[in-house]
Parts: sequence; structure tokens; C-alpha cells
Amino acid sequence: MPKVTLIGSGDGAEFVASSAEHSIPVGGNGLSAGDLLLISLGACAAGRAKSYLRGRRLSEGELRVEISSERTEVAGPYRSIHVLFHLDREPSREEEDELRRLFSAGRIHTTL
Repeated sequence: MPKVTLIGSGDGAEFVASSAEHSIPVGGNGLSAGDLLLISLGACAAGRAKSYLRGRRLSEGELRVEISSERTEVAGPYRSIHVLFHLDREPSREEEDELRRLFSAGRIHTTL
């Protein structure tokens, strides 16, 4: 079972998040919790997209996934999250539809 640990010291707002062999600063001068949420969503979407393209033996080329969000207020909940897939070629309508379907069926997306 995956496990993440956050350790903070002193009065600062910064923590170090660790999972397996990796650690990153969170809060303070590090990534925000919201950034990490969007990164998780984007990593899930990118992984599913690459698997789909590879499985169909389609030219992957460069794949870029952009995640943006809107909030009702600075510290408020997300009003919307937008995911854009960019390929170095024009995807077919079928590919676009399948990427949307794969994204919405992803583990992180369905958890949210």
C-alpha cells in the first residue's frame, strides 16, 4: 500500500513529503497542496494517454498535459479543473474522445 509521510519542524509552514525514495518540500517555498493535487491529476492523465497511444501503436511524439484550475477564492475549493492534452500532431476525433474517456476513468479523477 502506498504511503506518504509529511514532516514539519519549527514554526514554519513548510513540510517535507516523502514516499518510498523520493522527497519534496511542501508549503512555504515548496509546492502547495493544490499544486500537488494538480500534478497527481496530470501524471495520471499523462500515463493513461501514453499507454493508450503505445497500445494502439500510434506515434506518441511529444505529449504534453496541461492542468489549470479556477477557485472561488484564494483558499477556497476548486470551481473547475481543466485538462488539455497536446500532441506534436493533430489527433483524430476518435483519439480525442478516447483520451477524454481514459482521463475521466482514471484513479485520481474518480477519487475526486
